[in-house]
Amino acid sequence: KREYYRADIHIPVKLLILLQNGQVKNIEATTKNISGRGMCFVSVEPEFPNYHSITINFTLNGRFFVVTGDYVHSTPVKYKNATLYIHAFKFISIEVEDINFIVKECFLHQLKQKKVTWWYILTFVTMLKTLFEWVIIVL
Repeated sequence: KREYYRADIHIPVKLLILLQNGQVKNIEATTKNISGRGMCFVSVEPEFPNYHSITINFTLNGRFFVVTGDYVHSTPVKYKNATLYIHAFKFISIEVEDINFIVKECFLHQLKQKKVTWWYILTFVTMLKTLFEWVIIVL
């Protein structure tokens, strides 16, 4: 089960991939969806290369993010007469404030799409309460 809801928000994303052989590969794509702890994008490339590290750059509603990520999996999908691949990533180094901002933007996006149910509202409020309690404990 996912920790955070993924919203179908399509934004440009740049991945800087340090390959295991020391070379660098750049990928520019558009997200298929995003959450507070990860994102997916669609590609024509079936496999994701073996890597040492991944840096992910994107801007969401005027806020610029630079996070490190881990590749999770790829899923083939048929689109018209072609096979595309959805590559999923989880964010590794991301600040709590950045997670909260992304979650808020996902929630607002769903409100605009009128796809938010009471279950999502309750989940969002419960998550905020848990984060608030965690911050108090840490401080």
